[in-house]
Amino acid sequence: MSVVIVGKHTGLQFFALLNLNKANIIFYGLMQPHSIKERKWLEFFNEIIVMFLSYSMLCMTSFLLDDMVVFQMGYVFLALFGILVAGNLLYIFNLLHEKYQR
Repeated sequence: MSVVIVGKHTGLQFFALLNLNKANIIFYGLMQPHSIKERKWLEFFNEIIVMFLSYSMLCMTSFLLDDMVVFQMGYVFLALFGILVAGNLLYIFNLLHEKYQR
C-alpha cells in the first residue's frame, strides 16, 4: 500500500472548489437567468452532477488509503459522467423531437 503525499495547499484548494460549486448553484437559483423551465432544470442537473463529480474526485486523493477503494471510485466517477452526458443528450434529442413535430 502506497501513500501519496499531497501538497500543503491542495486540500484547501479542493475544499474551496467544493464550496464554490455550492455557491454557484445557490447563485444560479437566485439569479434565474433562464426563463424556460426545462433549461433551468437542465442547469441545476448539470451543476449537481458536477458537484457529485467533485466529491468523487475527493475520494481519489490521499484521504483514502486503500488503493482498491480508490480504483472502484473511478467507476463511480465514470458512471456519474455518463449520467451527465446522457441527461444532456436527452435534452438535446427532446428539443430536436419537438422541432421536428412542428
